[in-house]
Amino acid sequence: MWPGISVSDDSLIQCIRDIRIALEDDARELVKTIVGRGYILKTQKKPMAVTHLPVIYVEPFDVAGDVTVSKPLSDELFEALLFRLTARAGASVIVDSNQKTNATYLVSGKVTCAEDTARIFLQIGRNAANEIVHSDIKSASDGQIRDLPDAVAEAVAARVHVHMIINDG
Repeated sequence: MWPGISVSDDSLIQCIRDIRIALEDDARELVKTIVGRGYILKTQKKPMAVTHLPVIYVEPFDVAGDVTVSKPLSDELFEALLFRLTARAGASVIVDSNQKTNATYLVSGKVTCAEDTARIFLQIGRNAANEIVHSDIKSASDGQIRDLPDAVAEAVAARVHVHMIINDG
């Protein structure tokens, strides 16, 4: 059906595995396997009352290496993160470091560029103690470098959004 793409029975299993990883469902309590039937997403029957909105603090990413490339890339990433995270319903985004201790989530990292390769080291923390929720390294080279901030921002926003749903209702 799709040229160059092969789909097999293992594709569904891999997708379910990816969903469980994204939902941090190691105990397989959210996505249940119904033998011989399929899968079911378990949710709470009664919606939880939200007493406050989660606050996401986005910190400008540090820069290293070739700063003529890494600084503009860091600035683009910062703007892309603000754009992606602000659009998420049910959260407020702050950038004032004086308000950092009030944040539910902390997004930070470092951008480094050297010899036509850019790397973004990112970290998502939770609470003032900065308990690590997720960390990753994304890289690109040559013509793909300009696409890196948007790709990273979208991945971070999706990860934070899923974590918010699971932990903050």
